[in-house]
Amino acid sequence: MCILWGTTYLAIRIAVATWEPFLFGGLRFAAAGTIVILAMRLRGTRVPRDARLMRESAIAGTLLLVGGNAAVILAERHVPSGITAVMVSTMPIWTVVISAFTPRGHRLGPLTWIGLLGGLAGVVVLVWPELAGPLPANRDFLLGVVILQLGSISWAAGSVYVVSRRASVPPLLAAGLQMLAGGIVMILIGTLFGEWARLHPDRHGWEAFLYLLVFGSLLGYVAFVYALQHLPVAKVSLYGYVNPIVAVIVGALILDERFGLREAVATAIVLAAVALARVGEIEPA
Repeated sequence: MCILWGTTYLAIRIAVATWEPFLFGGLRFAAAGTIVILAMRLRGTRVPRDARLMRESAIAGTLLLVGGNAAVILAERHVPSGITAVMVSTMPIWTVVISAFTPRGHRLGPLTWIGLLGGLAGVVVLVWPELAGPLPANRDFLLGVVILQLGSISWAAGSVYVVSRRASVPPLLAAGLQMLAGGIVMILIGTLFGEWARLHPDRHGWEAFLYLLVFGSLLGYVAFVYALQHLPVAKVSLYGYVNPIVAVIVGALILDERFGLREAVATAIVLAAVALARVGEIEPA
């Protein structure tokens, strides 16, 4: 999951050059969800006609995919893939904070709050040149930064929600239902925004779409949901340490994205902050 998702930032960066954001995510996840559900049916797994299951799948799919993944797609139109991955790596901190407010959550210790503030400070260091420059020139980049943090909060909330429900169906089927539900919502949003009329993906866009369909959704997202079904949410969120490293490497090698001393320092600050937040979570409520 860590390796696969670390490369998806690069693929998204390539795709958004010619794809419309919501249709790109919606068609990808709807297709992946349909494939997973049909595969489970062929294996003899029955899809329950359970209103509660469908409602929970829709909520999880909306929080994780519409709120979380769509934020990455929107932001990467203006933010390099490596920087995007580093900013999204604050997600485990938000996971710890949100999970603390659940019935079985852990009390937030001082280290957690230091980690949260440190993570945000790392993001500020990462985007400081844009913050210090003229606003009109950097408006789209800074908007992307804000969208990424909102998306990280949404993804963290979705992760906590999935763990709190522990679906009564196999993890693969749960993943398929969530992807289908989230994909449908994104397609509806794209339709409302008139994206169909502007949809003209080129060859590279289709290649990125297929890569994300197979490796990001069918393999990566299914592995994520499977992990959430079998591991504590805080432990699953540790992929946030690996993703930015993979994304930075492939972004620099393939797209020649800049990653100098300032970016390295900011990444170290964010990852150290995530570690502090994880340590601070161990104190029970």
